[in-house]
Amino acid sequence: MNYRKNDNHIILSLQTEDYINKSIKKVFIDQNLNPGWVSGLGAVYGIELGYYDLGKKDYMKKDLKGSTK
Repeated sequence: MNYRKNDNHIILSLQTEDYINKSIKKVFIDQNLNPGWVSGLGAVYGIELGYYDLGKKDYMKKDLKGSTK
């Protein structure tokens, strides 16, 4: 993982073995950040998507299998 700060933005670059959530959390801790906006662009594999279903009033998870390798 590498990142650099640019005005009010942080550019984060991950390697294949890096975990997205852990890397973003580390940047927030290192930079002493509070809530912020996160967006990304790139290829991923081994994803688990989580969301809150308002109708069911429950958290749902979906594994998205596959690889970009």
